[in-house]
Order: sequence, then structure tokens, then C-alpha cells
Amino acid sequence: MNKHFAITIDVEGDDLWSDASKFSCSNIAALRGFHMLARTYAYKPTYLVSYEVLQDRDGLRVIKKIQEEGGCEIGAHLHPWLTPPYGTNNGRKKRYPFELEKSVLKAKLECLTDEIQQKCGVRPRSYRAGAWGFGRVNAEVLIELGYLVDCSITPYVSWEKSAAFSTKGKDFRKYDPRPFRIRSKTGSLLEVPVSIYVLKERLMNVKVFSHAFYNFGRTHPINRIARLLGLRPIWLRPFNNDDLNRFRKIYRLAQSRGIDFIEMMFHSSELMARTNSTFKDEGDIHRLFGTFERFFANMREEGVLPATLYDCVSKTHGAELKTVEACSI
Repeated sequence: MNKHFAITIDVEGDDLWSDASKFSCSNIAALRGFHMLARTYAYKPTYLVSYEVLQDRDGLRVIKKIQEEGGCEIGAHLHPWLTPPYGTNNGRKKRYPFELEKSVLKAKLECLTDEIQQKCGVRPRSYRAGAWGFGRVNAEVLIELGYLVDCSITPYVSWEKSAAFSTKGKDFRKYDPRPFRIRSKTGSLLEVPVSIYVLKERLMNVKVFSHAFYNFGRTHPINRIARLLGLRPIWLRPFNNDDLNRFRKIYRLAQSRGIDFIEMMFHSSELMARTNSTFKDEGDIHRLFGTFERFFANMREEGVLPATLYDCVSKTHGAELKTVEACSI
């Protein structure tokens, strides 16, 4: 199979990590520049749009303009605390999607799906859970609503100690970056995990090492050993620190392991200075776009083909992929 490159962007409000109760969506304006850059190299981003962006007149105008230009997909990104209906028991409290009762989650995802269809003219078929809050109930609801592909799983990474919410997040350390199918009683869903790799994949089966980055401090001797052994997860997402070399390394790892899809992710707010906590000034943004351009050029030179998340469904049709039950997520 040919190699394919998917770009997935969580399209959401400004710096939601700092204060999700007060938000603006000024960062959406920066999507135009990124979309033009991606189109220059014929890559097709998947924009996973949240409810709050659809309520912002200027942000929605940008999304619709990008749609008109083509070369992209519009999917869904659910923040339960910012998506109606707001009941007395779920309100605007920050909760992971997997924490919600099935009926509550389904009502919220139906609302988001309908809002995208009404305002963007397309019914979304791809999804990512807010705050990586994906579990059994998410998969079942997505399948029931006709979604075909999810990208919420972060291989080798646990969110159990995340400080985002009061409840523990999900532990995804048992997964690797290979696409697989999730099956429920009513159908199935393709999972395309974010491209996160470790250099020494086999050593992740050694419990003491796989738990090192989550149960010990960064300076603990076991943690230091695990890092030296190449067990620190490396992401195909920008962190403003040696990104290009890391991106190239991930591509080579995917090749060596026979994985045909690589998936980059980041947040829309990371494309604009002062709307995120990582890329803080115009110099950071300039370097970020330069990194994107060099990496996209590298991928084109390597003959890596573009793919939206929905494209991944057809490109894996008939392939022998691992299947897991939704109840095990």
C-alpha cells in the first residue's frame, strides 16, 4: 500500500487550556494561511470543528471560505462542557466525553453533528474527542450516528495523571500507531491513532519501563533509564523544540514498521501567537510555518500521498486490520 499523510486539526477557541469558561475564537483566522500552505503541497487537512467555533460569526466565515477553496474535510470535535444540551447534572462542568451517560453524550454529539451539517453543509464522518476523552460509550454513539472514523487514541500515552479534570483520563499505553477497527453490536468504526512512536517498541512490554513516565518523576532513576532506552513517546505534533528532526524520525519509524499512514495533529490556536501557551510570539509562529513547509516538502519528495480521515476509510477497505471490541476501549 502507498504511504499516506493525514493532517488533523482541532478547530477550537483560543487557549482553552487556561480558561474554558471564557473563550474567544480569534485564532480561526490563522487557518487560512495554513490551508494555503497545505494546498501548495497538495495535502488535505481534516478540520475537526468544535461547537463554540460554529457560534462565532468570523470563525464560521473562515471555515466556510476554506471549504469553498477545497482540499479539506470537515469533521467533529466535541467539548461536552461547551456543547448543548446543558442539563442540570452535566451543565458546563468540564468532563471527559467518556464520563457522560450514553444518552447525554448522544444528545451532545447529535447537536454538534447537526450544527456542522446546517452551517457547513456537510454531515461529518470523522471525529476526535475533546481532551482525548475517548472510551466505549464514544465508540458506540459514533457508530450509531453514522461516523466512520475516529482519531482520539494516543498510542503509548496515559492521561490518568492529567490535571485537566478531576476524573482520571484514559490510559492508551496498550495501543500502537497502527490503524485498527472498533466493533460494537451495531457496526464498526475505523480508528486512526495519532502518530506517536517510541524508539524501542518491544521494551514497552516491560511493565517497569512502560509505567516509568507516568508513575515516577522526570528525574527518577527509572525514568532516566527509560528515556535513555528510547521509551519516551514522540509525537507528530509541533512542540516548538526540534520539531522537523522529530517529524522526519517518526516518518522513518513508520516506514520501518510497515505502517502506511502517518497522522499529524495540533490545535488551531497553535497557529496564532498569544492564543496558546506554546507558540507565544510572531517569531515562534514564523518558525512553526517554516517547519511545516520543510516537512511537507520532504513528504512530497518521498512520494507520500495526501489523505483526509475519511479517505483513510476507503484506503483501508479490505485490508487486514486488527479489530477490537468497543467495550475494551
